Amino acid sequence: MKNQNLEYYDWHEPKNQTHEHFLLKNIARVYLVDRGLTYVGTEIYVPGLDDEISNKKFVDCVGVDKRQEYTYGIEAKVSKSDFNNGYSTRCNYNYIICPDGLIEPNELPDYVGLIYVDLENVVFITNSKEKRIQGLTMVKKSKFHVNDAYWIYEDGVKTDYYSDDMMFAYSQRVVEYINRSNLNELLYHTNYVPKAKYTSGRRRWR
Repeated sequence: MKNQNLEYYDWHEPKNQTHEHFLLKNIARVYLVDRGLTYVGTEIYVPGLDDEISNKKFVDCVGVDKRQEYTYGIEAKVSKSDFNNGYSTRCNYNYIICPDGLIEPNELPDYVGLIYVDLENVVFITNSKEKRIQGLTMVKKSKFHVNDAYWIYEDGVKTDYYSDDMMFAYSQRVVEYINRSNLNELLYHTNYVPKAKYTSGRRRWR
């Protein structure tokens, strides 16, 4: 017999991605909101240069702080083949989010963080202003990173410092892209936050 305290909803997710990827991407969105970031969006274009690690121009989930100083990017990976196809490290703090144990910390560059998700037991807490999600484990913290596009070069040689003005302009551009993306979601419903079942102020994925 169905628990009468639970209400069930249908999924409304885009048809161009898997259920797991869509779920991880939106978990990342809630995680960045929990971190206190003011601007958060999914499928965001991030300017910069490709390098030996980063080969993606769009990041699954991006956040920018209130002062628009730092960018945070999270790439969702649901399989090893997905991971091997590449990911973006164009943000100042970069993470991979994946199911428990899929990727090992030593498979990532020193500055890229790793977040595990227990997909069977993810819980959203709807009556909390601080921690809104359970079921995540921070396996490896991200370190501050600057894309090569913003380092200062002298006589063709990379120096040990980067341009603050260029970095600030970069963050502002990312905020603009986030705002455009979120507006498109509201106007055209190009993306949906997954719905769930909830009980006693908590939401749990089906």
